[in-house]
Amino acid sequence: MNILVTGGCGVVSRAIARSIRLSKHYSNARIVAADVCEYWLGLHESLYDTIYRVSKVEHDAADYNAQIQNICSLEDIDLAIVTPESEVVFWTRNDLGVPVSLPPPLFSGIASHKRKLYELLRPSGLVPEFRILQRSDLLGPNADHHIAADYPLWIRDFSVGSDSGKGALMARDLEELKAWVILNRNIDEFMVSAYLPGRNFACCMLFDDGELLKTSSYERLVYYMGEVAPSGVTGNISRGRLVNEEQVCANAETAIKEITRQTGEKMCGLVTVDLREDRNSVPLITEINIRPVSYT
Repeated sequence: MNILVTGGCGVVSRAIARSIRLSKHYSNARIVAADVCEYWLGLHESLYDTIYRVSKVEHDAADYNAQIQNICSLEDIDLAIVTPESEVVFWTRNDLGVPVSLPPPLFSGIASHKRKLYELLRPSGLVPEFRILQRSDLLGPNADHHIAADYPLWIRDFSVGSDSGKGALMARDLEELKAWVILNRNIDEFMVSAYLPGRNFACCMLFDDGELLKTSSYERLVYYMGEVAPSGVTGNISRGRLVNEEQVCANAETAIKEITRQTGEKMCGLVTVDLREDRNSVPLITEINIRPVSYT
């Protein structure tokens, strides 16, 4: 079997390749990687039989499409595992000629865009209270009026594909909030939301044809090098634990069903729903990953 792993040099993709190598079912598979090759560690870890350098899909979608189809043809690819979120969105909307298990396209477009996700789920009460504010709102003389919420607050970037706490900070007062906006000069809009002080969970969910096949949940305890990030969030954990929290999985499934109900799609593929407890220990959705994560 020939398996293509996209984003092959990334942390998640390398974890996927290791898992395949360890599997008694796929240990003899030939693994081909495609990546923009910005992180060279993936080139030298000997996880892949072949690595191809490809264009960034967000920079040149047509070139990326042609390159991937050429790789699939040359390597006689049997199935693909797509990991970068921007590539997942592209693959859901385009048939690249090989079997792949991904969420449906409309769902992916919403889940990958935090503003759309939060706005859709706001009536359900499954996301924290939030506002979308411009730089001018946050730096102007009426910033407190625009915020109209109690501190501490969580402020972050919400652009498509933003992760690892990009542009994120727990602001304890207006002075900290304004300082963070000034430091992040490349971000024009921010999501300001209620800070969730409780436990930090993730729920991996596998769907096929609208049916939930399997779930697995875990609690994040310590982030790898979390002390060097102002948000304390670096994307990957160095310590966590498997948990069986019924409310975590129930809220995650409810959120998925609500999105697909509104898009009219049958859920499929693998997603990971991130949740954090509010002051009342209710797990609220903070984001939905439409791709595998390192833990998966």
